[in-house]
Amino acid sequence: IPVAFSVITLEVYPKVILINDHFVRTFGYTLEEIPTVGAWFARAYPEELYRAEALTWWNAAVSKINSAPGIVESKEFHVTCKDRSVRDVQISAAILEDTLLVSFVDLTERKQLEIKLGISEERHRILAENARDVIWTMELDGRISYVSPSVEKLRGITPDEAMRQPLNEILTPASQEIVLKYFSQLQGKVQAGLPPETFRGELEYWCKNGSTIWTDVLVFPRHRPNGSLELLGVTRDITERKNAEARNRQQEKIESLSCMAGAIAHNFNNLLQGVLGNLELALYDLPTGSKATADINESMRTARKAADLSSQMLTYLGQIYTTKKPVDLSAICRQALPMIRDCLPQNMDLKAELPASGPYINASTDEIQRIIGNLVNNARESIQGRSGLIKISVTKALPKEIPKSQRFPPDWQPQNHSYACMQVVDNGSGMTESCLGKIFDPFFSTKFTGRGLGLPVVSGIVKAHGGGVTVESKANEGSTFRIFIPLASEDLTP
Repeated sequence: IPVAFSVITLEVYPKVILINDHFVRTFGYTLEEIPTVGAWFARAYPEELYRAEALTWWNAAVSKINSAPGIVESKEFHVTCKDRSVRDVQISAAILEDTLLVSFVDLTERKQLEIKLGISEERHRILAENARDVIWTMELDGRISYVSPSVEKLRGITPDEAMRQPLNEILTPASQEIVLKYFSQLQGKVQAGLPPETFRGELEYWCKNGSTIWTDVLVFPRHRPNGSLELLGVTRDITERKNAEARNRQQEKIESLSCMAGAIAHNFNNLLQGVLGNLELALYDLPTGSKATADINESMRTARKAADLSSQMLTYLGQIYTTKKPVDLSAICRQALPMIRDCLPQNMDLKAELPASGPYINASTDEIQRIIGNLVNNARESIQGRSGLIKISVTKALPKEIPKSQRFPPDWQPQNHSYACMQVVDNGSGMTESCLGKIFDPFFSTKFTGRGLGLPVVSGIVKAHGGGVTVESKANEGSTFRIFIPLASEDLTP
């Protein structure tokens, strides 16, 4: 490190007899500008109190080194340069024959670096302790040497617990294999004298409760000052993203199957129409009283049932083509009540809470009646064999009031407008959570195989009307079905 120095006489009024070039470059003063110690102090310490402090040290230091030659006295000072800048300087004084040799080591850059490092370390500490991502360091043998507090939010364990865990308690087996393979490649690079490579991959972590989460992990190998290698890593939770990707894949699969099922149902329906037409022609050609008449009539009934089933499949897929117009949802429900009561056994009650008018929706009256009939029939079957109660109600709902769980179709999201809500509640047998996700699948039933397309048809009709269905149910606690359909622009009900 270049050192500025000066040589000073040991007189009562000390003179500066020599300064080196580095002294001039550092402070800007020439020998003519500081011929005496007094002149130096006046320029280097312009603030009176600080100058007095510096002079006190200087006098004590000179006295001490005079009484004990060979010792060196040092202290750090803020020195004002000729250009009025201030530098941090370590000043040391020692006896050299009959003169004083004074050295000046400029510490300014080092001090500034220390401050920056201190700020940087504090900033990094704050970032690590408050980041949502988990920041960690690891040895090449898999031991964690540091982990940020955010690990508790990610995995449910404290940093101390995390640092004590072996790799098999951190990662699932498949993810362990990926990491161990990277460790092996890394050690091979180091042994071969090649620069280590970073790692980025998706790893599955164990949580404290036994569940797992998916993470995006970025690892930077770095050398310590002693030459050893450590791994600096950042782990980010991507579980929601992975779940969304899985939902998207499932939705794409459903859409693909829906297209295929729709095409099959259309073609099947067209073929059935041909079969029915030919059966009718054959029936006309038969002589009166022919024994084949009854067989052909039965075949036609069966073909019509098959055509109806094909039509229901298209409805389930939302491929219905009916004229929609503004209709009063409460009025449709009110019209359906007598027919519903006639179909219920005596041990079941039906209650309705319907506004005097509205809400209005753009819909087909026939399709809305199919929804009501299928939902009530589902409630009736749920109560089967015991007394029970079915309630039908109609209200309006804002998007924020629509339950976020158990929505059907699964990809349905309420838009930014109000909805009419028709609710059907029963106190029947209810459903388990595992059944809830399947109730709108064609032919799914908890009772017997081939139960039908009642609820799938409901889902299809609602989908065709731009709406959605939500379901709440627990085993032995009944079920609540809510149908949400956008309000018609002409809806004037309060």
